[in-house]
Amino acid sequence: MDVTTETFSYHLPRILDNLANCCFVSLDFEFSGISYGITSQRTAQGPQSLQDRYSEVKSAADKFRILQIGLTICNEDVTTGLYTLKPYNMYLSPTMDHRLEVERNVTFQSSAADFLLENNFSMDAYFKNGVKYLSRDEEKEATAKATERRDRPVVRRLEIDVKEEDQESLEFLEAVRKLIDDWLALGNGRDSYLNIPPPTRMNDPKPTGFFPTTLNRFQKRLVHQLIEAEFPSLVTVGKPAFIQILEFDEAREKAVREQRMRYQEERMMKQTGFRWIAEALAGGDLSNLDQGCFMGVMANSPAGAGLSLKEFANRLKERLRTHRPVIVGHNLFTDLIYFYRCFFGPLPDRVEDFQAAAHEMFPVLMDTKYMATHDCGSINPISSLSEINDSLLKTSIPKMTVHPQHSKYHDQKVDHEAGYDSLLTAQIFIKLSAQLRHGGTSKYLGTAPLTPQPAESTESTNLRTRFDLLQCEETADTFGSSIPAATTPQTRKMVDNGELIPRFDAEFWKAYGNRLRVFGPSVVDSRVCRSCQQTLVRRDYTSAAATPLESTSTTNSSPVHPVVPASHIINAGVLLSRPPQITRDLTSFEKSYFFYQKRLNERLVLPFTKYFYFKPGTPADEDWKRRVRERQTPARDIGKYNAYSKDAWNDELLVGSKEAEPEHMVEALVKDAEETANATSQDTSKKEEIPRPFPRVTEADTKGDQQSLNRLLQRTLYLLVQHTDGYWKLPSSPVETGEDLRVAAQRTLAQSAGVNMNTWMVGYHPVGHHVYDARQPKPDQTGRTILGEKTFFMKSRIMTGQANLSGNVQNLKDFRWVAKDEIPKFVLRDYWSNIRDMLAER
Repeated sequence: MDVTTETFSYHLPRILDNLANCCFVSLDFEFSGISYGITSQRTAQGPQSLQDRYSEVKSAADKFRILQIGLTICNEDVTTGLYTLKPYNMYLSPTMDHRLEVERNVTFQSSAADFLLENNFSMDAYFKNGVKYLSRDEEKEATAKATERRDRPVVRRLEIDVKEEDQESLEFLEAVRKLIDDWLALGNGRDSYLNIPPPTRMNDPKPTGFFPTTLNRFQKRLVHQLIEAEFPSLVTVGKPAFIQILEFDEAREKAVREQRMRYQEERMMKQTGFRWIAEALAGGDLSNLDQGCFMGVMANSPAGAGLSLKEFANRLKERLRTHRPVIVGHNLFTDLIYFYRCFFGPLPDRVEDFQAAAHEMFPVLMDTKYMATHDCGSINPISSLSEINDSLLKTSIPKMTVHPQHSKYHDQKVDHEAGYDSLLTAQIFIKLSAQLRHGGTSKYLGTAPLTPQPAESTESTNLRTRFDLLQCEETADTFGSSIPAATTPQTRKMVDNGELIPRFDAEFWKAYGNRLRVFGPSVVDSRVCRSCQQTLVRRDYTSAAATPLESTSTTNSSPVHPVVPASHIINAGVLLSRPPQITRDLTSFEKSYFFYQKRLNERLVLPFTKYFYFKPGTPADEDWKRRVRERQTPARDIGKYNAYSKDAWNDELLVGSKEAEPEHMVEALVKDAEETANATSQDTSKKEEIPRPFPRVTEADTKGDQQSLNRLLQRTLYLLVQHTDGYWKLPSSPVETGEDLRVAAQRTLAQSAGVNMNTWMVGYHPVGHHVYDARQPKPDQTGRTILGEKTFFMKSRIMTGQANLSGNVQNLKDFRWVAKDEIPKFVLRDYWSNIRDMLAER
């Protein structure tokens, strides 16, 4: 699920609520630059030390930024052994509110920028849609500057910054000075303020001197300087287009400074952004987080029953502080350093100090890179996320699924997007932890405990392998575990069978907990060829467990997300419509307006030059004169109205008049045409009748025939079909192998409504979609768990023909052509809520 700056306020309380009740959290980041450990300086005594490596990454973290964050929250169902994953993907905005007066530098490494762009990283989304954040040290700096500005003593200017040759500015200052002197001369009877320039009122004398209607920035500065230099008992207040001058009031000035401080604090709260999540992960201070943001979470949470909003928010914040989840990452050493620098402040110089700080904030850390490459001796296997994931494709337990609302990565693979990589990390951790549940045995040289060590200790420098560890002491008794112990025989059995990850009292956590892989692959040690390294890294990970798991049958299919077998059926739907055939009926106001315009046109145009068309004295001229005497105007459809008389202004109709009705106008035009035709006809025994227009209400409208296309000619009609099970829907069917949505929609239309229609498929992209989640997921013939259906609708128009359900292969028994406001009578409420925005109002 993508989270942007617009949607972050909605997702924040829900993410915090999930963090308070989750099993573990996996993180992944994308950076604007990284350190090159394999090309770093090395001492003559041997490989790079832990302190050297830390200093190298620290230097990069001070220079470069986190651009994108992937956060996957895992919830465990102990009874069913199902792990539900909720992946989030969000960009971190580099911008800040300039009113905080804190600058943030963003540096890009050219190779990192190339890598990001090659993997479809959106720089536009990074700058425009990124989530705001404010680190602890940036907040301290902003607070210090705001406090300093509030407590800063007032230092008045002694001179005005204007040149003697600038006559225009001098005239402006003289005019302002005179206005102020005149205002002060009024004494106690004057207004409490003076605006420069003063507002202009009708009949008021204009101020003497040079005065613009609004002040520009330079003129505002001159007014400020004038008051500071010559009027110490006055103060100025800047406004958008003018300056307001007031008498100095110490109490008011203090209140203004305090109000500005409160505004600054509010801006800092808005800028804090993602750091609220970072503080929740680290057990930090959430007391300033507005409790009102949890209102939506409380309404849908059973824990909120009987509690006030304040009580619910405080309990949630306290649980976040005391029950911190396990943090999972891949190559977590680098991510942890960048994470600390980005959100908490400057990094300590000594690695031992960083170890202590990291251990205090994140009691349990799990590095999947260490878990996947343990017990490899001095060989440096390649251990990327994709390689480890490929090695675990055939592993079917523990069971995992992605939450239906977080389905972005369900059917697509987005390598090197932080959200997708965090999802892979979570899946790998679940599978590896179940396979290595008995702890395994790993022999490494040169391990460094995460507890602080003396600066002169050589244990962290005499490292004999390039796979170093960052180990920490056991911390199970220092915080509330997010993974409960195995309290029932059923839970213990599921753990032993690898259906659940190990409980927190297992040896697994002592063997793999708080151990981070520090160094990456080596290019110096060439004793092992590249192909052998690749072969070694693709070993069977089940051999690392003390008790091998039973092999389960697998298929050769490799979906994009093999770890998440559950999915939805993809359907192609057709939004087949018949467009309006006639214009809509006019409202009473529109009828009156258009009729008024016709009479107004008769008044404004030039007089009708009848002698241009009719020769005087001819029958045609006499007939024209007769008609004008009857209706008093050349126009045939505006009633009796003389546009050139003294009453021509009276061109509006009275209430209840029929002249503006379209039927009356049509009848007047037809009658005039019949009179003309009969007057010029040689056969006077037979009167000619002019055909009337067809009625706007058809026979199908009168009979209520909803299967006819000749109804509701003013509206757009849509084809609805009824399944033999009784429910109504738009035509749809599953997408078959090798089809795209457009081809599938064309096939669906032919199979459901027949081929006796001339239709046109509009575009190649769907106009909307509907998601149906089944109450009870069911397996299909291939063993895949079906969560429901996702229907994507393609827009189509019918030109000629009619629907025919005879011979359809989709179990349809009836159809209707209905307008938008008629559809809710047929379809289910949820279905209607998903399709209504695709439909035209008329």
